Amino acid sequence: MTEEHIKEALSIRYIELIAAFNGYKTSSTSPDYGTDLDIK
Repeated sequence: MTEEHIKEALSIRYIELIAAFNGYKTSSTSPDYGTDLDIK
C-alpha cells in the first residue's frame, strides 16, 4: 500500500467517524470510481 493510499484511507475513515458521531450513515465501495463516500 502506497503512502497516498494510506492517507486516503485515513481521511475517509475520519469523515466516516465525524458523520457517525452526528447520526449519519455512510457507505463506500472499492474501487470507488470517483465517489469515495456516500453519506445518508
